[in-house]
Amino acid sequence: VLDSDPVDQTQEVEEDLDLLYDSLEVFNQSDSGPELEDNESVLSTPKPKL
Repeated sequence: VLDSDPVDQTQEVEEDLDLLYDSLEVFNQSDSGPELEDNESVLSTPKPKL
């Protein structure tokens, strides 16, 4: 299988990595976001956290 079309396989892997990074970015944003942005939001508009 590796000898048939290595180029096609690398393209598929790159697409999978793109999807993985996209899912990780969405997860990080929905979780709490970067600490720096979180601190700025707390300083500007303090909100109680559960």
